Amino acid sequence: LELFGRAEKEMRAQTVDEEVLMRAYLLCAALAVKYQEEMAIQIDLVHRDQALLDPHRFYAVDEDPTPRQAADLLSIVVLEPDGALVPVAYGFSRRFMICNIRQQRFTEAWPRYLELRYTGFRRLCRATLETVATPPDGPQLFNWHDLIVHESLCRDRGEPETARTGA
Repeated sequence: LELFGRAEKEMRAQTVDEEVLMRAYLLCAALAVKYQEEMAIQIDLVHRDQALLDPHRFYAVDEDPTPRQAADLLSIVVLEPDGALVPVAYGFSRRFMICNIRQQRFTEAWPRYLELRYTGFRRLCRATLETVATPPDGPQLFNWHDLIVHESLCRDRGEPETARTGA
């Protein structure tokens, strides 16, 4: 359960603890191996060690944005119902918005995004991964998309970034 929409307000106290997350993570890993020929099994949890071994996957490394193609620098974009095109996940802070497709085409917006917002997005990703990487405060398992959205919104509210878990 991800804490979005009504769940964010009504179920915050009912989130699962790290022990339950670890059990779900291990069960999914075992099922993925067992049924690898029949179906794909996925869980949106990442182990801290995996993240630290591959920070590029989480946009948490310095990247020279010029003269690269958008897909080389940002592999996931999300189109929200209001037309906002944001990086990585639904609910991401509008501070990092690429454009609103109702007002501008992606190809026109991308150069300006690179110039004004891309570096800040990468900084946010690095800071978030650094928080996760700091035991014992950082979670052992986390949902990257949930975490990075949370951190982006904390910056909007002027709150300090804090790692939190979520499935």
